[in-house]
Amino acid sequence: MPTAAAQSETDNHEGEMLLHDCQHAKLGEVCVPTTGTRDPRRTPNQHFHYVDISSVDNRMKRVTEAKRLLGSDAPSRARQVIRAKDVLVATTRPNLNAVALVPEELDGEICSTGFCVLRSNGKVEPEFLFAFVQSDLFVRTLSDLVKGALYPAVTDRQVLAQQIPLPPLAEQRRMAVRLREQLAAVAQARAAVQAQSETLDTLSHAVLRESLSNGNTQPVRFADCLREITEGIGDDWHSFPVLGATRAGLAPAKEGVGKNPGRYKPVRAGTIFYNPMRILLGSIAMLDEDDTPGITSPDYVVMTAVEGRLDARWFYQWFRSRYGAEFIKCMTRGAVRERLMFRRLAPTTIVLPDYRRQQTAAAQFAEIKKAKAKLAEQLETLDRLPAALLREAFGKEPMI
Repeated sequence: MPTAAAQSETDNHEGEMLLHDCQHAKLGEVCVPTTGTRDPRRTPNQHFHYVDISSVDNRMKRVTEAKRLLGSDAPSRARQVIRAKDVLVATTRPNLNAVALVPEELDGEICSTGFCVLRSNGKVEPEFLFAFVQSDLFVRTLSDLVKGALYPAVTDRQVLAQQIPLPPLAEQRRMAVRLREQLAAVAQARAAVQAQSETLDTLSHAVLRESLSNGNTQPVRFADCLREITEGIGDDWHSFPVLGATRAGLAPAKEGVGKNPGRYKPVRAGTIFYNPMRILLGSIAMLDEDDTPGITSPDYVVMTAVEGRLDARWFYQWFRSRYGAEFIKCMTRGAVRERLMFRRLAPTTIVLPDYRRQQTAAAQFAEIKKAKAKLAEQLETLDRLPAALLREAFGKEPMI
């Protein structure tokens, strides 16, 4: 009697052999030629649910937010009737693979003409078809069709011309069930890791709140605890990567600078910098000891903490917290284009714990950051698993 693991390996191998040896068909040969249209504007007082490209989560591969609209408010692209188990394939930017399987609750609703609607004619199992359109093989073939094009989109005809392996229906169902279970397990694991990461965010805020709850705090002007860096780096600019700030913190380094590269500002360990034009979006970053020094745009506000008065790590956490967000909102209200330049920041005050307490909290933030980095690595691994499972099922070479 074979073990469960051996049986699974056998099943995988048999599936691969079947796909390799089975016949192939164009999607247009296994899907109905027309899926129906309806103009909601003809019933202006009736509500309907509308699925457009923004309704589909291209990582989760599902419809996450169908819009409820009155017929009178229907966009001109709201035309295609969808049925439960239809497969939606976004034809714009096919490399992003915005695909979804229509759930029962959206049966008879409307989707955008920006989707190619694939509805089985009985020759293909809908869930098998849905798994196939997520595969590297399908995505890469469609993406190749738009290389060099001014507008990155494919037509329904091009989607329907793609070849799909067509094993017997019973085998399609078996493979679809196996892939659904595997992908669901990955999604469950990812949700668990994401929940741990969110718990650490809550812990960070608790540490920050605790550091401020002690009575030993005092208001300090930003000008007295921060120094703005205004000098450019000069001729050394080509020795460093260009860094930026995003909602997630430090942006990946990139090469190339704009005009006047010598005016780019140096960014080193302990430096806090932000985009004054995107400050409301939380575009704030800091370089840690283990980060590679770089330079950033002269348009950025770059600051260093005054030693003995302000711990840069503590301030960075405060700046990115809900305390900082509320402060930024108040400071930018009524400002020109809602910018926050250092000259506006300097005369205002911040309530600071004593320096030792800041350092204690900062050490805890460092430990939390390490734990979050490990979770981020796990998420990256989990994010690669669906593609690996689909490659195992469908291969990676284009089908001719």
